[in-house]
Amino acid sequence: MQHRDDARKQALANAIESAMQDKSELELIIKATGRREDVARQLERIGKVRRFYGLIPYISLRCGFDYAGILVKATSGDVEDSVFERTFRRIIPEISRIDASSTITIHGVSAILLEKTKAALWNLDAIGAYEAQHYGSGEGVSVAVADTGIDYTHSQLRDRFGSDKGHDFVKDDGKPFDENGHGTHVAGIIASSGYGVAPSSRLYSVRVLDGNGSGSEADLIAGIEWCIQNGIDIVNMSLGSPAASSALEDICTYAWQRGMILVAAAGNNGYGANYPAAFGDSVIAVAAVDEALNRPDFSAIYETNDIAAPGVKINSTYPGEQYANLTGTSMASPHVAGALSLIMSITGGNEMLEEQMKEKARRLGKPEEFGAGLVRVDRMAESLQSGYAGASLLPRYLRLEHAAGNALKRFTGEAAAEMKRWLP
Repeated sequence: MQHRDDARKQALANAIESAMQDKSELELIIKATGRREDVARQLERIGKVRRFYGLIPYISLRCGFDYAGILVKATSGDVEDSVFERTFRRIIPEISRIDASSTITIHGVSAILLEKTKAALWNLDAIGAYEAQHYGSGEGVSVAVADTGIDYTHSQLRDRFGSDKGHDFVKDDGKPFDENGHGTHVAGIIASSGYGVAPSSRLYSVRVLDGNGSGSEADLIAGIEWCIQNGIDIVNMSLGSPAASSALEDICTYAWQRGMILVAAAGNNGYGANYPAAFGDSVIAVAAVDEALNRPDFSAIYETNDIAAPGVKINSTYPGEQYANLTGTSMASPHVAGALSLIMSITGGNEMLEEQMKEKARRLGKPEEFGAGLVRVDRMAESLQSGYAGASLLPRYLRLEHAAGNALKRFTGEAAAEMKRWLP
């Protein structure tokens, strides 16, 4: 879309201007259509190549504002520095696009700590989760949470993890622990034993945001790429930015075309695009509703909204064996990720799931506010069971046989053996 390209150009200009005023560095995301290794090697002379993506033809470069400005002009044919042009003459034709790596945030969600509760939760009741859990609960489905990390030692979450917890793209290690709280809360809505929509899902923590809830778009792209390479079924992204690079759009399209389900928060700015939710077909954009099923003022109105889910005063898990109440489209998105995980554990695949979700949603109002309406996972599960001509009476091991096909691709030998125990 032209307006998206215009927004990217403006974001790049703003990023360079801001870095110039602060005398600081910035991160660029560069599309190199030819010899990327050569391009990266040459660019190391003016900065640090942070990310070299394997599935899309991009690299990320952190450099000073002065070099960034010269590089952008040189690749657009507007040469002002002949020495620079001569030095990088070989690689300039290989660079077809330069975008700024935008800052990704969680929109300043605040938490209210709570006591653990055993009472029914309005949010799970509203989407029919309790009824749907009679049919399935996410067995054999992998869900990655791209966020601030997860407290995978929490008693309500630890059984949802295997030996591979995911990856930390902030520290670049294999210990993606939550230093904020947001990601643990989101994970709890998806799969915690007492607060989750699909409490048997396999969770992976993909940490792309720091302890302040802020991160680099370049790291989010790397996180999505990791999910593709590791065969993740569903990725939840309760985060966003008003601008996004072509690389982020391309990796979302790449994932979607290969069957991965991407779910993202529509945004808390009241109106307008929040990326990656606003990319359209490749990402399911989730708006929020309150307990009365009304749109809260913060929930972004935008043409790409697909579905709505509870997002006001949501109780869930929090780091350090705690529980908290949070509000935002960040909370709405994992309800949908959990609902789709639950349904996948029944069907054994993701074909037409988004279409079915929209068909079975409860209509609420204008599509730009609520999408197709409130997600109703109970209606989805019931329609599937009736469609199987009595499949609601199938014994548990037949449903697990569907799940095992996906689970065996990822689980450790021990977990796989446990799954096989249920097969005939």
